[in-house]
Amino acid sequence: MKLKQLSVLSLLFAILTGCGKTEIKYHDEFKNAHHPRVCYWFFSPELFENDQYVRDLDSIADNTLFDLVFLTAREGADFYDYDRMHPIFKKLVARAHEKGIKIGLQLWENIEPVAPADAQRMVVDKEIVLDDFGKAKYTAKVKYIRFPEMLAKCDLLKVYAFRKTEDGFYEKATLKDITDRCTAETPDKETVKIAIDGGRDLKGYTAYILTQQYSTRGCKFNEKETDRFVAAFKAYSDIPFDGFALDEYGNKFIKREHVLEAERDTFYGRWYTPRMADAYKSAYGEPLEKILLDMRYAPVGEQEVRMRAVNRYMDFMRG
Repeated sequence: MKLKQLSVLSLLFAILTGCGKTEIKYHDEFKNAHHPRVCYWFFSPELFENDQYVRDLDSIADNTLFDLVFLTAREGADFYDYDRMHPIFKKLVARAHEKGIKIGLQLWENIEPVAPADAQRMVVDKEIVLDDFGKAKYTAKVKYIRFPEMLAKCDLLKVYAFRKTEDGFYEKATLKDITDRCTAETPDKETVKIAIDGGRDLKGYTAYILTQQYSTRGCKFNEKETDRFVAAFKAYSDIPFDGFALDEYGNKFIKREHVLEAERDTFYGRWYTPRMADAYKSAYGEPLEKILLDMRYAPVGEQEVRMRAVNRYMDFMRG
């Protein structure tokens, strides 16, 4: 027994004192076996002159480890200008493949102004209490807008009324859609003046007001958006691109998080369009306008209503 204990102690001593040290080898790099090394190339018009893009590609191949390069249009370059870009891309991709580099194409969404009916909209909300006559007035100002020039207009979407019991809950039997008892004026594109005349039976009720802010950009549920990408795929179908990508796809309509934090504001906006509402109803059989209410409030004792609404809306947005 003592011999066994001595052997174990000897082994531990040998380990602790460094006997039988493991040899350490250092490597400058590991073989890239699983993931591409991605470069994001700002592709601008000055690169088109005298085939400068070819020389820059050669520099990338000779002096970097990048093996997948995504092109993004900058400084006035237009990847939807097929007549100009097709020969450039065809030459670039062929050259890149000779060098062992893959080329991907990043496409931007449509940035041209669209008609209001096709515009992406952001819904913001407000809760107010109706007076003894079931009346109230409220002036809504646009919120969260990052680029004012991208705001087309705003107007009233929907107004619900209910008897609120506590934050986030109401008496189920009291819920009413009172949009038709409201009038709305828009003196300018940033303002909606709303007057509610709900009648005496709504004395003390809470009115939940939804206004919508229209972007100049198109709704992502509009086939015009997808048709634009399909047209690009077809135009470049004879060029063996190694992939396509969307970057920050959506509407750069919302202030950045650090700006909202500096202003001590919190973002509560939600996306909405009639086309989106149609798609949502087809998917879930429920009106999207009601879901916007359910995401904020639920009948007493039915908190699962809010949970389901939030989960479905977010799942729907993820596509």
